[in-house]
Amino acid sequence: MIHDHIETLKATGNYSELAAKVMQFKLNTQVFVIFGESVDNNAIHDLFSATDTDLDR
Repeated sequence: MIHDHIETLKATGNYSELAAKVMQFKLNTQVFVIFGESVDNNAIHDLFSATDTDLDR
């Protein structure tokens, strides 16, 4: 099932574009206290995160 979908993406020429998007994902974290309240008022942390695609640039 997944293999067939990937083959369809390759046949239509969409595979490379979608694969690049996956390689450039952005991981966001948020800090909460044990009571479920946000510690940092929804600030998004971006500490030392890089993907292989970022490093190749």
